[in-house]
Amino acid sequence: MVFTGKTQPFGDGSPKKEISPKLFLSFDPKEKTVYQGESFTVNVLAESERKLLAADLFITFNPQALELENIKPGGFFASAKEFSQKIDLVKGEVFYALGSLEPAEEEGVLVSLTFKAKTGDQQGSIWIGKKTLVSAKEDQRVDIQLPDAGKYLILVRKQ
Repeated sequence: MVFTGKTQPFGDGSPKKEISPKLFLSFDPKEKTVYQGESFTVNVLAESERKLLAADLFITFNPQALELENIKPGGFFASAKEFSQKIDLVKGEVFYALGSLEPAEEEGVLVSLTFKAKTGDQQGSIWIGKKTLVSAKEDQRVDIQLPDAGKYLILVRKQ
């Protein structure tokens, strides 16, 4: 039998899997209709069961329908510091690392992304990728949960 994570023995001496605390990441709003040329903001919300120190977000989007204009820290971390920002507008990929020396827990806006709708009459999507990682206080393991499969849907309309 193979176990992952920390284990501790049951009363009979057999190991049991320790349940890791969770971090829920989602988008706000969950979907939006915009017009061609319109700019709009999407927030990545975090709800954590552990005190977090940092997050490495991997976000993808449809570059034919959307153009990323800006990404900035939300209010989840007090005194948030940006560690890294890599944006590929051709592939529609964003790697954004941020954190704080003051651990954050509970819930709030982790980052805000501003996009511009490029072409009309199509759907654009934004996803939180599986490469997303978080660091918790005292090296605690945190499982990331993505409601709605980490997807955000935008319907772009012509003027």
